[in-house]
Amino acid sequence: MEHKIEKDRGKQYVASLIKDLEYDTLQFGNAIQLIEKELHYYASILHFFKNTSMYNYSLPFRFYIETNLEESYTPSRPAIEQLKGSGNLRLFHNQLALDSILKYDSYLTGPYKNQTQYTIEATKRLIHSLEPIFDLTNFNRFVDDVMKNSSAHDVSAYDTPFTAKNQDAIRQVQNIYISTKAADFFYLQTLEETKNLAVNLLRFLTEEYNVE
Repeated sequence: MEHKIEKDRGKQYVASLIKDLEYDTLQFGNAIQLIEKELHYYASILHFFKNTSMYNYSLPFRFYIETNLEESYTPSRPAIEQLKGSGNLRLFHNQLALDSILKYDSYLTGPYKNQTQYTIEATKRLIHSLEPIFDLTNFNRFVDDVMKNSSAHDVSAYDTPFTAKNQDAIRQVQNIYISTKAADFFYLQTLEETKNLAVNLLRFLTEEYNVE
């Protein structure tokens, strides 16, 4: 009787894990698409820095906003946390299943978490670096318009004028864009690897425990 109860509880945890993995897989996919889009705009940003006169010394708003958005996903891991906190990992008598779950969780709390935090910090650094060389008056207008739910139809109204004269300051910001682009690229690779782990674990648990 006790064995049956534990077996049923194990299946309940598997069902919860599968639900979490389905959600994680979806969110990883969404984040991958957003990062890929963001990386496309870095080329435009770097072209701007090399050819500021072509843009009338004003950074197009779409370049600015697309490369300053923080695109990341942090799994909440409710089922795994509950399993670890309650000591109920012992309910998984299938060693391969247990090892697979722990491998996925270890990757989330290790390499994935570290790369996510690094990318968030890189984006913060980028945002702060723009303040000394750009006039953000139009960006303030954009924020006010969003708050009033009345954004301009033509986003070029929010283009950001270039104010810096110091070439060293300009080059520093350009370099920060390059390093942030690299951080996003490595985060994209980490997202893809993590998504693959989630997909494989989801498939394995679904097949192993006959969950439909």
